[in-house]
Amino acid sequence: MVSQVPLVLKDSKGAKEILDNQASQDHQAKMEYMDLLDHQDRKAKKENWDFKEHLELEVFQGLRAQKETLVLQDSLEIQANKGLVV
Repeated sequence: MVSQVPLVLKDSKGAKEILDNQASQDHQAKMEYMDLLDHQDRKAKKENWDFKEHLELEVFQGLRAQKETLVLQDSLEIQANKGLVV
């Protein structure tokens, strides 16, 4: 954290060094914050990806169950048409 205490300097070289140091600290803090946001973004993307895969699996399983139901119904209709089912 950058100090908010006013600086009294006798030469501009010292002031420039302090300002450069503060700018460097500000830049470092900004980069650390951006890294934190990037990590959070990656985590959110992974969670969204995992959720999407889960939904796709549910849809696939639902379609498979529908297909099995249709196949069973077709089989029963065929047997009924042949007179095999009472």
